[in-house]
Amino acid sequence: MCCTRVAATRFRENNITGRHRVNTAVLGIKSMNTDPEVAKGLLDIENEMRRMLDGQSQPYDAAWKIWGKAMSLTSPSSNVMHAFWLIWGSLTDWVENRPDETLQAETKMRQAAKEWLELNRDDANEEKAYLDRWVYDEMGYARDTN
Repeated sequence: MCCTRVAATRFRENNITGRHRVNTAVLGIKSMNTDPEVAKGLLDIENEMRRMLDGQSQPYDAAWKIWGKAMSLTSPSSNVMHAFWLIWGSLTDWVENRPDETLQAETKMRQAAKEWLELNRDDANEEKAYLDRWVYDEMGYARDTN
């Protein structure tokens, strides 16, 4: 296991797993939301991801903006924005709670952004797989089996 994976695993074990459960129905993803506010929010998030990957924005700063935008749109959108809120909140928490692991957290931020931007938008299953993996496997949220 590489050092980044070890750090992420330790972070999940110490800070997330078991404390929060996420209902898998929440991640029934369809990012192309008909709500214009949510659609614009997704474009803003993707632009922020690009800025991070292009080096125009520091990873933590971009992640914090992504988390904030997603959080502000969780009510009208119980799908992709809720998952982004969980993912990017966990990533920013990692930096805030374990500053000595900032480089590992920033690597994960870049990875999450790059993978999202490379998704095939015509394949809802691919989006769902991405969000499931990042919420449950990468960030360590427990699946709600109810």
